[in-house]
Amino acid sequence: VPSTCAAADTIAIKGLSFHATSSEVLFGSSSVSPTAVSSDGTVLTVVVPSGSDTAVSVKVRKPDPADSTAYLTSNILSLTRS
Repeated sequence: VPSTCAAADTIAIKGLSFHATSSEVLFGSSSVSPTAVSSDGTVLTVVVPSGSDTAVSVKVRKPDPADSTAYLTSNILSLTRS
């Protein structure tokens, strides 16, 4: 994830196991669906939403297959939205 970006930029997030249909990206309190996930599940791309907050915490989550009431959540990434 870059340290800064603008609304409508497309960013790539590298990870271990993203899923195209169940991954969700949280920009602060705004939820965004990924635009694409690489075939091996290690890179997720997402369009940065607009918003009034500039310092944004980014998390990726997906439903926990072992517990349908819980989510598996990534580490928190930080970026500045211009």
